[in-house]
Amino acid sequence: MPLRTNTGRPLLVNPWANWCRPCVAELNELTRRKDEIRAKRIQIVALSVDGMREDASDPTAATRLVQQIDFPFVAGVATPQPLETFQFVHDGRINIPGDRA
Repeated sequence: MPLRTNTGRPLLVNPWANWCRPCVAELNELTRRKDEIRAKRIQIVALSVDGMREDASDPTAATRLVQQIDFPFVAGVATPQPLETFQFVHDGRINIPGDRA
């Protein structure tokens, strides 16, 4: 389903993985702060990157986790094209020492 981005509201796209403890902690924090986030009219889309590479990550485990924590915002599974776009923007705009492979 296409995401409407012309709503005039801030949009936070949050890539995450089931195996990433800081990512899971962040999803839990967003869930705890849902009322505050909604009051500020922020849209959140959490995109699981599980299963995108040749690793043991499991997209169904990510779906179960989102259901288990009762994530109150839009959640889905990332596809390669948006991730490549995010990486392109990141590489061109964000300078973090030691971040380049």
